[in-house]
Amino acid sequence: TRAMTGSSLTAAMSATLFGDFSAVAAGLPAVLTQMRYSRSMELEADDDAVAVLRHNGLEPDVLADALEALERARPGEDKLPRWLKKSMSYLSTHPDTAERIARLRKTAR
Repeated sequence: TRAMTGSSLTAAMSATLFGDFSAVAAGLPAVLTQMRYSRSMELEADDDAVAVLRHNGLEPDVLADALEALERARPGEDKLPRWLKKSMSYLSTHPDTAERIARLRKTAR
Protein backbone atom coordinates (compact mmCIF):
# COMPACT_ATOMS: atom_id res chain seq x y z
CA THR A 1 0.00 0.00 0.00
CA ARG A 2 2.81 2.37 0.94
CA ALA A 3 4.59 1.74 -2.36
CA MET A 4 1.42 2.17 -4.44
CA THR A 5 0.54 5.41 -2.66
CA GLY A 6 4.04 6.83 -3.16
CA SER A 7 4.08 5.77 -6.77
CA SER A 8 0.62 7.20 -7.45
CA LEU A 9 1.44 10.53 -5.82
CA THR A 10 4.70 10.76 -7.74
CA ALA A 11 2.91 9.93 -11.00
CA ALA A 12 0.26 12.59 -10.34
CA MET A 13 2.90 15.19 -9.51
CA SER A 14 4.90 14.28 -12.61
CA ALA A 15 1.83 14.53 -14.80
CA THR A 16 1.09 17.97 -13.32
CA LEU A 17 4.65 19.18 -13.85
CA PHE A 18 5.16 17.72 -17.32
CA GLY A 19 1.59 18.12 -18.58
CA ASP A 20 1.03 16.09 -21.71
CA PHE A 21 4.73 16.29 -22.65
CA SER A 22 5.09 12.55 -22.76
CA ALA A 23 3.62 9.61 -20.93
CA VAL A 24 7.09 8.12 -20.62
CA ALA A 25 8.64 11.29 -19.20
CA ALA A 26 5.76 11.69 -16.76
CA GLY A 27 5.90 8.06 -15.68
CA LEU A 28 9.67 7.77 -15.28
CA PRO A 29 9.90 9.52 -11.89
CA ALA A 30 7.12 7.28 -10.58
CA VAL A 31 8.97 4.17 -11.69
CA LEU A 32 12.26 5.34 -10.16
CA THR A 33 10.53 6.23 -6.90
CA GLN A 34 8.83 2.85 -6.83
CA MET A 35 12.21 1.11 -7.14
CA ARG A 36 13.64 3.18 -4.28
CA TYR A 37 10.68 2.24 -2.06
CA SER A 38 11.10 -1.40 -3.03
CA ARG A 39 14.79 -1.36 -2.03
CA SER A 40 13.90 0.28 1.26
CA MET A 41 11.23 -2.34 1.96
CA GLU A 42 13.73 -5.10 1.19
CA LEU A 43 16.07 -3.71 3.86
CA GLU A 44 13.14 -3.58 6.29
CA ALA A 45 12.44 -7.22 5.46
CA ASP A 46 16.07 -8.05 6.25
CA ASP A 47 15.67 -6.32 9.62
CA ASP A 48 12.52 -8.34 10.33
CA ALA A 49 14.34 -11.52 9.33
CA VAL A 50 17.16 -10.69 11.76
CA ALA A 51 14.61 -10.25 14.55
CA VAL A 52 13.00 -13.62 13.74
CA LEU A 53 16.39 -15.34 13.54
CA ARG A 54 17.45 -13.92 16.91
CA HIS A 55 14.09 -14.86 18.44
CA ASN A 56 14.85 -18.42 17.38
CA GLY A 57 18.40 -18.37 18.73
CA LEU A 58 20.15 -17.81 15.40
CA GLU A 59 22.49 -15.04 14.29
CA PRO A 60 22.08 -12.86 11.17
CA ASP A 61 25.07 -14.69 9.67
CA VAL A 62 22.62 -17.44 8.69
CA LEU A 63 20.84 -15.07 6.29
CA ALA A 64 24.14 -13.61 5.09
CA ASP A 65 25.38 -17.14 4.34
CA ALA A 66 22.19 -17.86 2.36
CA LEU A 67 22.60 -14.68 0.31
CA GLU A 68 26.24 -15.58 -0.40
CA ALA A 69 25.13 -19.03 -1.59
CA LEU A 70 22.66 -17.35 -3.96
CA GLU A 71 25.44 -15.12 -5.29
CA ARG A 72 27.67 -18.15 -5.91
CA ALA A 73 24.82 -19.71 -7.91
CA ARG A 74 25.07 -16.78 -10.38
CA PRO A 75 28.81 -16.65 -11.11
CA GLY A 76 28.61 -14.72 -14.39
CA GLU A 77 27.45 -11.49 -12.77
CA ASP A 78 30.78 -11.04 -10.99
CA LYS A 79 32.38 -10.44 -14.39
CA LEU A 80 30.37 -7.29 -15.12
CA PRO A 81 32.42 -4.09 -14.99
CA ARG A 82 32.01 -2.19 -11.73
CA TRP A 83 30.59 0.91 -13.47
CA LEU A 84 27.92 -1.21 -15.16
CA LYS A 85 26.94 -2.95 -11.93
CA LYS A 86 26.68 0.45 -10.22
CA SER A 87 24.57 1.86 -13.06
CA MET A 88 22.28 -1.16 -13.00
CA SER A 89 21.81 -0.82 -9.23
CA TYR A 90 19.79 2.38 -9.82
CA LEU A 91 17.28 0.36 -11.82
CA SER A 92 17.14 -2.57 -9.40
CA THR A 93 14.17 -3.28 -7.16
CA HIS A 94 16.53 -4.83 -4.60
CA PRO A 95 19.54 -3.41 -2.80
CA ASP A 96 22.93 -4.71 -3.89
CA THR A 97 23.38 -8.20 -2.46
CA ALA A 98 26.97 -7.54 -1.38
CA GLU A 99 25.77 -4.49 0.56
CA ARG A 100 22.99 -6.53 2.17
CA ILE A 101 25.49 -9.20 3.19
CA ALA A 102 27.85 -6.60 4.68
CA ARG A 103 24.94 -5.02 6.54
CA LEU A 104 23.89 -8.38 7.97
CA ARG A 105 27.46 -9.23 9.01
CA LYS A 106 27.73 -5.86 10.73
CA THR A 107 24.44 -6.52 12.55
CA ALA A 108 25.81 -9.87 13.76
CA ARG A 109 28.64 -8.17 15.68
